[in-house]
Amino acid sequence: MKYLDIVAGPLYAIVVYMIAYILKNRLTNPVIEPYYYKCLHIKMLGGLAFALIYQFYYGSGDTFGYFLDATNINKMMFDYPALAFQLYLPGSTSDPIFISKLLNLGYHFRYYNFNGEEWVMNRILAIFRLLGMGSYLGTTFLLSFTSFLGLWKLYQAFTGIYPKLYKIFAYACFYMPSAVFWGSGILKDTVTLTCIALFCYASLNVLYYKRKVNTSVWIMIISAYLIIHLKGYVIITFIPALAFWYYSSTKDNITNPLIKILAVPVIVIVSLVGGTYLVTTLAASTSKYSSIDKIEHKIQAFQGDHGREKILGNNSRYSLGEIEFTPLGMLKAIPAAINVTLFRPYLWEAKNWVMLMSALEGLFFQILVIYLFLKIGIKTTLQTIWDNPEMQLCLIYVLILGFAVGISAYNFGALTRFKIPILPFFGMGLAILWHIKLQKQSSAF
Repeated sequence: MKYLDIVAGPLYAIVVYMIAYILKNRLTNPVIEPYYYKCLHIKMLGGLAFALIYQFYYGSGDTFGYFLDATNINKMMFDYPALAFQLYLPGSTSDPIFISKLLNLGYHFRYYNFNGEEWVMNRILAIFRLLGMGSYLGTTFLLSFTSFLGLWKLYQAFTGIYPKLYKIFAYACFYMPSAVFWGSGILKDTVTLTCIALFCYASLNVLYYKRKVNTSVWIMIISAYLIIHLKGYVIITFIPALAFWYYSSTKDNITNPLIKILAVPVIVIVSLVGGTYLVTTLAASTSKYSSIDKIEHKIQAFQGDHGREKILGNNSRYSLGEIEFTPLGMLKAIPAAINVTLFRPYLWEAKNWVMLMSALEGLFFQILVIYLFLKIGIKTTLQTIWDNPEMQLCLIYVLILGFAVGISAYNFGALTRFKIPILPFFGMGLAILWHIKLQKQSSAF
């Protein structure tokens, strides 16, 4: 962060609020309007806190690596615009001749894996940095605002289905401390959170609202493309949830009993096969997920890398016990992995303020889940989930991604970042459950 940020930071904050004011009438209605600026304030403060804490407390991190590489790309845009344009073309970063040309011209980058996730983030950030006039804080605010817009569209989509839940949905989408901090700054997590929110919003547009179909399809394609190349598991785990939601939303229109019986197992099989194909396809370029052996290697690498992260400390690792990296062994690990994602670290496991924030968040969810189960009952809860498509969308995604994150992070600091796409859906799913319970109680009198 430089002296430029002292001027550019406030200037870009003003620009963001001016754009927000212009868009307000298009993005709100009388019901959700009171939360528009409140939620924007939260995201902007989250971005500011992230920038200041990384600058003055941590002093280093991936966020600065992305920014430095984006700086080099911006320099290239002015010095060699044709070369910079080629940088964004498909396949360019796989061409050794092109990469050699970059390096020979003196463009050296922190992240040298030109087909890696970090390099995708570099190219995305270069656009934001260019718009932010080279200011770290200005770029952060632009990214925070973009994240706000993505989450706001998700919020709009769900409040359109459940307008009475506009207050609690706002808290679920915008007020979760982990998502506010890790999902508002210059990180891959901010981009993936924004994209999965937009992908869900666009999917509901196409499949539920039947509106803006062409635009929504493009949003789905672009969002999916970015997520796959940044953190593919975020969308791979979302597809089965979306498939179950669509089946539940349309099953009343299915008249053939055989199709009704076969639909669920077919969705499960197709989701597994499709997910495997997607993972295999992704592995062709990343070589991360193409087999159980590679998955095991990746998980072990995550455990080692995150255990060594300087900013997270050496006391933030967790264990799920001995895990056999076989299909059966992975199944046995499901409860522990989901538990660690949703409810840990426990308060006594918190070693620093990052872990304490996540611990308080987990404690809140733990109390809320226990309270709902006691008030509603496990049997009624499961029946409600089966009968409600939106709850299936939220909670299936939470459970699948919760397992994937819990079994791979092995570090509470990394876990806190990886699980932020879960938080809006977990909060909204629990809110819908309580709402349906209250509706049934009122109709009984």
